Amino acid sequence: MSFDSFFSRFNPLVAGVLRSPLHFLMSRGLMLITVTGRRSGRRFTFPVGYQRYGDSLVVMVSEAASKNWWRNFKEPRQVELCLRGVVRYGEAERVAADSAEFETDVRRSLKRMPWLGRVFHIHYDAKRGLTDAQVRALGRTIVAVRIRLQPLEANRSRTERRWYPMRPVDLDFLKTAGVVYTMECELRASRKAVWETYVDASTWHAWFPGVREARYREQEGPIGVGSIREASVSGQAYEEQMVAWEEGRRWAYTLTRATFPIAHAQLECTEFEDCGSGTRVRWILAADRRFLMWISAPFLKRRLERLWREAVESLDRYIALRA
Repeated sequence: MSFDSFFSRFNPLVAGVLRSPLHFLMSRGLMLITVTGRRSGRRFTFPVGYQRYGDSLVVMVSEAASKNWWRNFKEPRQVELCLRGVVRYGEAERVAADSAEFETDVRRSLKRMPWLGRVFHIHYDAKRGLTDAQVRALGRTIVAVRIRLQPLEANRSRTERRWYPMRPVDLDFLKTAGVVYTMECELRASRKAVWETYVDASTWHAWFPGVREARYREQEGPIGVGSIREASVSGQAYEEQMVAWEEGRRWAYTLTRATFPIAHAQLECTEFEDCGSGTRVRWILAADRRFLMWISAPFLKRRLERLWREAVESLDRYIALRA
């Protein structure tokens, strides 16, 4: 069984992950591409490997003779992608096998990922690089498709979102949740500065990885327990209701609905305490998991730890710059 045939069996699972908030587990090298057949008009969506160079993506199609989707791009055509959790559009075109552009793409691909030699059925020497004969041989067995991305402001994906309800919970859920992750980090900034920045939704896009926008819904009276916060994170949207707002000490919300929930119920609680002249911040995520969150468990804790560390370090820098 070939490499492609084996991994194509997992396409539905991979597609589900790439569409989800957990896309970061795979989306650095994989994306979803939606192809519309020139003759049939049917739409097909499946995962492909890619490499990004500025506003261009290169997809190397191995065992090209056994696949048909790339044949739709002998001339430039519009294509839809799910790239790092965000729907993007671009113009795709097959790169001529005898062109200098094809040779550049092939050499760059193998230099970056030498293991592709096995996928392409050639012996690749990383020290010597590709020979001219190997480049010509690859031109007969693989295809390169180049995609030029449209600017985000031209993205036509801003259509009506489909929301899925989640089960609201309160702080007691921390004791009964199916899974609880706890992360701690220390910041140089004072607890007052950390608290004021952390609860200010308008700052989150500047320091929390993946957040494009966050805001509290307009209401009468001060923001606090019961307030609704809306967030757009890595291409997904969330609605959160505050369940704790203890000035300078604790801030927590439950998710009430999401466009791609990975849990039946989810609570996120952040606690703040003095640590010398700085602040110790403790983040707790509690959830009753859906299947996707369950199968990603072996990777999720490590990824959450890294995400939290990046977020807190970025928050500390952000506060220092504003001081």
